[in-house]
Amino acid sequence: MITNVLLLIALLLWLRRFIFQTTYFIHILQLEGYRNGRFISWLIKNPKKIFDEECLISSVVILFIGLFLESFGIELVFFLILWIFVGIWLFRRCKRLPYKKPLVWTGRIKRLFGLSIILPCFLLGFIFYSSPLMLLFFFISQIIIQTASIFLVLANTFLYPLESAINYYFFLCARKKIRRIGPKVIGIAGSYGKTSTKFIIFDILSKKYKTITTPESYNTLMGICKVINNELKKEHEIFVVEMGAYKRGDIKELCNLVRPQIGVLTSIGPEHFERFGSMEKIISTEFELIEALPKDGIAFVNTDDEILLGLMDRIKIEKHSYSIKDCEEIDIDKDGIKFKIKGEIYNTKLLGLNNLKNILAGITVGLELGVDIEKIKDAVSSLDFIPHRLQLIKNPNNVFVLDDSYNSNPVGADCALNVLSLFSKRRKIIVTPGMIELGKKEYEENKEFGKKIGKTCDIVFLVGRKRTKPIFDGLKSVDFPQNKIFITNSLNEARIRLERIVRSNDIILFENDLPDNYDEDFLSILQTNYWVHIWFPSRWDKNISL
Repeated sequence: MITNVLLLIALLLWLRRFIFQTTYFIHILQLEGYRNGRFISWLIKNPKKIFDEECLISSVVILFIGLFLESFGIELVFFLILWIFVGIWLFRRCKRLPYKKPLVWTGRIKRLFGLSIILPCFLLGFIFYSSPLMLLFFFISQIIIQTASIFLVLANTFLYPLESAINYYFFLCARKKIRRIGPKVIGIAGSYGKTSTKFIIFDILSKKYKTITTPESYNTLMGICKVINNELKKEHEIFVVEMGAYKRGDIKELCNLVRPQIGVLTSIGPEHFERFGSMEKIISTEFELIEALPKDGIAFVNTDDEILLGLMDRIKIEKHSYSIKDCEEIDIDKDGIKFKIKGEIYNTKLLGLNNLKNILAGITVGLELGVDIEKIKDAVSSLDFIPHRLQLIKNPNNVFVLDDSYNSNPVGADCALNVLSLFSKRRKIIVTPGMIELGKKEYEENKEFGKKIGKTCDIVFLVGRKRTKPIFDGLKSVDFPQNKIFITNSLNEARIRLERIVRSNDIILFENDLPDNYDEDFLSILQTNYWVHIWFPSRWDKNISL
């Protein structure tokens, strides 16, 4: 009786550790879009994050002690007590992780979590009733804890038919609703600039029409279905839809849902090159938007982009281009942009050449859809910063923050540095993990980024020692002082160290902020005291010149 009670307590304590591991991996799976292939690829790239080192080492020690006790005929009750004490220690080590983007407990996540726990519990129960050997039972239970990621993949596979059926139901509901209401749909696709262009077009068209758009960066099939099912009303005349893609056919699938009459192509670049594998696949995927437009549809294309300029001849329907070359005058400074096009003068507080291109897209679409020119000018002048996209934040202590942390690409990073350089009287600091998913071009693009940083910034924070090596190499190549470089393991650590040196009249550029599945230091929080990383600074702290 006592043995069974002790065994139950031990199992519950170690189950808590398994749940802790499973929750972490479910979060990663959610960030990877619930795709087993991408999740397994992440595991392969991060093999050290698969195993719970504390739990593994503890298990080996307990197992050897158990074998020792058994060899001397000592009752296994002492083994179970040790198992419980170690389980309590591991329980106390389970601390909430500082997620950048918290796990969203959707219905799908709850089902996945439940099955991921039930599968190993069922297996443990079967083994318990099949084998009287306590040490064997302990050994297998520890293997299960170390293979939480495998059980998650199995659970995701088993649930795939159910989740596909649920998603298809929501898809049918959304398709039926949007067909019934029949708004004019504007699709926006491109490697970058989609979200900013979307909000600018929305603000301009809202001056004349009842307009709705997808919030934040909603650009997936289920995200758009959610907006249609929950927010689209019969009074809406225009629906502005951002369309994202990670593989061929993604944009075509979105177009099958919303049937756009107008398409806007913002850019073609190497962003997500790693997922697509070639520029040809990126081009053909983004061009799916234009191919989906009806014969009486209208295409709007950014012809400042050389690739898009080369695609103009392939567009057989009505088409319009927009380009900064159309501007008669352009004045860009730290307070915003003033420009003149077709005799009309526009002002905006948005920063950088990329935002000017996005505004030109909005103006071109607005004019084509009959929005009064004065209303367009009013909309442009009242445009607010889009969060995390060259967003200027002025703090009371006279420290400015240029938040460009949503994502990064070679064009966007170059634009951000150009904007930073406009603040000539301020000390310029950059915090960046670099650019990702650029495939074979990643090293060279980041090294070039490092060179540009070295010519623009006074102090550099590199987030992720391994990932930012190309940037560091670029900084070295332009003789940037190494005693003005911080190298940190996480953005959290960078922010805390930044607080120690920041002073009035500084401007800080946050260029890119990678999700948790790219954070080099993230899982180490599971295995060590996180605050040790923060309060015991690296050698760079002592060497930096302020």
